Amino acid sequence: MNMAMIASSLKHALAIWVLLCSWALAEVISTSGNIDFDIDDDGFFEAKLNSSGLAVGGNISPSANLHVSGNALVTKKLSIGTETSSSANLFLSGTLSHSIETISSSQSIGDYGTIAAGNSSDNIKLTFPGASVVGDGRVYTVKKTISINRIIIDGGGGSLIDGFPGYELTSGNLGSLSMVSHSGNWFILSKSAADNITLLFEEDFETPVVSMYDEGNTPSGWVRGDQGFNSNRHGLHNEDSGEFTNPGANNDQGYSLRYSTTGITSDEDVFTIGTYKSDLTYRISFEVVMDENDPTEINYSVALIAFPEGGLRNDTRNNTNNGMTQLAISTGTAPVDGSVTAISFDFSPTSAFDANLGRDLGIRLRGSNNGSIVDTVRVIVIPNN
Repeated sequence: MNMAMIASSLKHALAIWVLLCSWALAEVISTSGNIDFDIDDDGFFEAKLNSSGLAVGGNISPSANLHVSGNALVTKKLSIGTETSSSANLFLSGTLSHSIETISSSQSIGDYGTIAAGNSSDNIKLTFPGASVVGDGRVYTVKKTISINRIIIDGGGGSLIDGFPGYELTSGNLGSLSMVSHSGNWFILSKSAADNITLLFEEDFETPVVSMYDEGNTPSGWVRGDQGFNSNRHGLHNEDSGEFTNPGANNDQGYSLRYSTTGITSDEDVFTIGTYKSDLTYRISFEVVMDENDPTEINYSVALIAFPEGGLRNDTRNNTNNGMTQLAISTGTAPVDGSVTAISFDFSPTSAFDANLGRDLGIRLRGSNNGSIVDTVRVIVIPNN
């Protein structure tokens, strides 16, 4: 075969190859119902096309016209629900749905952006991921679904919410709060029946751990009442004694006060009010449960007291001795069925010239001949609107 014939054959072969390639590019026909794209020829399909649609990522079959497993980037405009392009980067013609996480107990928040939370028997604390962890632009919305009890919202990871360590959706309301992450903190987009909080004091009576009822054992930071007959009849109480209901999953201990002269008071400078402002509200909350050592032991008394500097705190037989002033008090009885009840009360100064401005605040728990068990004492500050 001469060179001319070889050249002619190669020319015809090349023309046929180009024609076949053009046919392949123009139309790909499947005989199995799927067109699979396996980039690495390893049996893992990076994409799959069939009559249901196109699936991208994750070695999956499509369940919609476009099914993406993993991340998707749209660099220009995306219109949904219409064939018409819009002037916005994202345009939705129709409705928008959210997956909702239903929560009834304290927990950390995961990947759900919309949360419906409520508990008819206890408060709930929701701890969000730190805003610096999730990055800018993450949006969360919390809706309170049961009016009673509170929902405490913690920014998480040291993140503040509009400059405060947390917010609470208040009891007696079906409040809500929506917030967005930015520059390492959370910022509120909208809120209803939500108060910002600054925690001044918290005691859950979990340390030191006692085995049963330990008369005489009081946590650090408290001053024991030791004046009067039977004033020693109080101490930490572990629920293993069987004498009270466990107040919660993480609260195994409370404090029992079993006589009228008994009591404990937070020590000086355990928390201070600093410059006592008339535009602040102090909210005291706690839990009570009957002391089943005696079925009649159901009374409780929790007071907020202002103390003069160096004022004695070991005489708890009343709340006005040694120059102290009782600012507010909550008294009542725990349920006789042994259930735990959450109590809260507020105190707001009535005058900017209150004589107690600048004094050290203290919390006092007092007993009675039939005193209940007290647990989870908290003091928060809420700026008045």
